[in-house]
Amino acid sequence: MNSLVKDMSKMDIVDSKYQHKFLLDNNLENDCCYFVAKVQLHFYQLWSMFSELPCVYESKTCKYEWKFVHVRTGAVFSIYDWKNKNTLLNTKTWYIGGSVNDKEIVNEFLMVLCDAIECYNRYYKVPIETKTFKSDIVEVQNGLDSIKRSIIDNREILKNL
Repeated sequence: MNSLVKDMSKMDIVDSKYQHKFLLDNNLENDCCYFVAKVQLHFYQLWSMFSELPCVYESKTCKYEWKFVHVRTGAVFSIYDWKNKNTLLNTKTWYIGGSVNDKEIVNEFLMVLCDAIECYNRYYKVPIETKTFKSDIVEVQNGLDSIKRSIIDNREILKNL
């Protein structure tokens, strides 16, 4: 029984690390005036991490954008394209902007994003990019099933973006 309690306490530490630091909310007003970083990510990485289509704009400067709010401070972060001539599926260069220039909050956002990318690379990359959508890990298989289903459900929308 003591070992079970110790194991459960370790779970609390891990869970608290990721407990709702940022929420995806594409209805946020965007005032991300600070450039944070430029990253190379393809659509399937972003789709696997966010499971939501970006905001789509009819603009020559920014066509696609995901917006996040920092739960504790209300700071807004954005992942967006810039002067992009590609479709959503072919866009690989993304920019990160923030409404604050606070190193601690910016670092927190980048760490959460890096952890999400690492998770994609470790568990989802091969099954998605080889189009097998198969994993021996039950939780990953459930995620892959959900990703595949949402891609199929949104196929026509994705072709037109």
